Amino acid sequence: MSGPLPKKQNVENPINEPEHLTFSPGSEIPRNLVYWRFPDESSYVVSPRGHPHTLRLTPSVYGPSYNPDSVTDPITFVARRQTDTLFRFSVDLEFEPTSPGTEAGISLFLTQEQHVDLSIVGVAASRVLQLNTIGKGNYNGSLTNVTTEVPRGWRDQKVTLSVEAVDDETYEFSASLASRPRKKIHVGSVDARVLSGDTGRFTGTLVGVYASRAGKGGKSKDYAYFSDWKYEGLGQKVDWDVIVPSY
Repeated sequence: MSGPLPKKQNVENPINEPEHLTFSPGSEIPRNLVYWRFPDESSYVVSPRGHPHTLRLTPSVYGPSYNPDSVTDPITFVARRQTDTLFRFSVDLEFEPTSPGTEAGISLFLTQEQHVDLSIVGVAASRVLQLNTIGKGNYNGSLTNVTTEVPRGWRDQKVTLSVEAVDDETYEFSASLASRPRKKIHVGSVDARVLSGDTGRFTGTLVGVYASRAGKGGKSKDYAYFSDWKYEGLGQKVDWDVIVPSY
């Protein structure tokens, strides 16, 4: 049985180059990005009206963490695979939650029982920057969990959230105003062994973005707008003390 070859797909970046996603009007979510569980497609909108060059996420009731109340409901999370030993990932976020417990940010994700999230979280009349480590994997030390007030000058501003694998043992998380990228706040470091072994021994790490909320009911209007998605491989470890360029 024969037929026409599939049409060539538009890809913003080939696999052997740094990835930069701009979510242009009229474009689609790139096919190299993946979801966890079947997605609610209406929760992901590229360049919605009034917010060109963004990916709008609608917070889901359940976030990246495992919840025994649901093992089937969609979670709003989209990511790419970590394809390099050393890498840098960053994305800009516009997010002004009005409901306490609503959050949006970036996640290094192995499974729902092993992941690390850096997010902006709505609290009563304020917002906090939160680094949350779930699971221990092959790591036996104390876990990194940090909560700090979002600086007042950041309100109504676009924020850049970043994670970098500085070596094969350490992930470093930081945040800054998108307009002032050099003035970063170092939020915390996490041992890479958290994302190895245990529940994810046969999977690889994902790095991406998510949005979630507290409580059930209708869909949240506390949309999270992500833009300027960047992933850059910084090196591949090929031997005990040998790292070669990613590209």
